[in-house]
Amino acid sequence: MRWLLLRGLGREIGHWGRFRQCLEQLGEQLEFLDLPGAGTERARKVPLSIRQMVEDLRARRGANEPTGLIAVSLGGMIALDWPVRYPAEILRLVIINSSTSSVAWPWERLSPASLATSLCFLLTREDERKETMTLRLTTNLRARALEARAREWAQVRHMRPVRAASVFRQLIAAARFRLESLPSCPILVVRSLGDRLVDPICSERLAKRLGAELLTHPSGGHDLSTDEPDWLAEKIVSWGAAR
Repeated sequence: MRWLLLRGLGREIGHWGRFRQCLEQLGEQLEFLDLPGAGTERARKVPLSIRQMVEDLRARRGANEPTGLIAVSLGGMIALDWPVRYPAEILRLVIINSSTSSVAWPWERLSPASLATSLCFLLTREDERKETMTLRLTTNLRARALEARAREWAQVRHMRPVRAASVFRQLIAAARFRLESLPSCPILVVRSLGDRLVDPICSERLAKRLGAELLTHPSGGHDLSTDEPDWLAEKIVSWGAAR
């Protein structure tokens, strides 16, 4: 199976970590695109709507063959909109810890506790400290694993820093997104009960709205591909093979 992978708020291709290797070891073909404002696209102005982000990604992807989409958080909103507008291009969707204003309240889509972390983040200049705060909010890694990942991803941040204005514009696009029409392709919605950034109820309601299969991890955090890459890859490949 061929998959296009989309990351979330302020994240880039370099943050897929071992999850990428897990999928490749299971025989999946992968392609990657950074969202506007992140990674290789960090210098570009971020569109203020999910629809515009879809058009941006399509233009950069070019006339490639139809693909499945694996997407986390903000990437999941883009993944939900893409097959509604261009159904022939998307074969199936895996949406991980995402949400829309159609199914959740603002405080469910972004936890109030995350606002304090965001403030500390903005006041901190050190890359490794920024990554440590981010990982404490978005993952449930143990201390040593978290420290090691923070060091690794601090290097990514240093090489390809994301501007605060870009993250803010991504947040605006996410806040405005509503699920107006439903994709017709098969959909798997994945949620983590240990998610401290987005309330897991968002994924439950989203799955019901979509008529999609709901898969639950009992302890993973928001960034499930970092917390449980082997588990997530195996579940996705199994689900995709059955369809």
